[in-house]
Amino acid sequence: MDTRVQLFWHNGTLTTTCLHAPCLVLLENDSAFSLLIARNARRDDLEHGAFLEQVEYFRAKGKTWARRAFACIHVTQTVHGIWIAQDVLTGFLFHTPSEVPYQLIFIPKHEFEMLVDSLEEGRARRVFSMAQEKFGRLPGFAFTENTLTSPDNYATVQRLEGKYTFFCPN
Repeated sequence: MDTRVQLFWHNGTLTTTCLHAPCLVLLENDSAFSLLIARNARRDDLEHGAFLEQVEYFRAKGKTWARRAFACIHVTQTVHGIWIAQDVLTGFLFHTPSEVPYQLIFIPKHEFEMLVDSLEEGRARRVFSMAQEKFGRLPGFAFTENTLTSPDNYATVQRLEGKYTFFCPN
């Protein structure tokens, strides 16, 4: 039985269990796959969201992949009820807003180190596979035959009301 704690949004509020621990956030799971790998997460009490610190952004599309480091990413809900991930330094948004909360999964420190080391060593497949397996265990997600299926309204928003600048990944 898997006893690791996973963080979920409950009644619009991020639970405090396991905060200040490494975590994964799935941002994209369609024609591309993108993931935030954070050394630390802390709750944002004002916005009912979370700040992710020392973040590696990983994105795979087809056989190509890229990574980029960010100091801090804010995961929060807009006044229109859409969930966003925003680079705190530039204010840019990641291009995959979601109607439902982004899922955060807390991981042990050694798994965080293994994921970062794998990226540094160019072993993207290992990162991709581990993330797929972990998110596949969540309610509404499925992982079968090496494919992760996410809920229909997860990270699929095409337009946002208001003025936003989007970060365009490679």
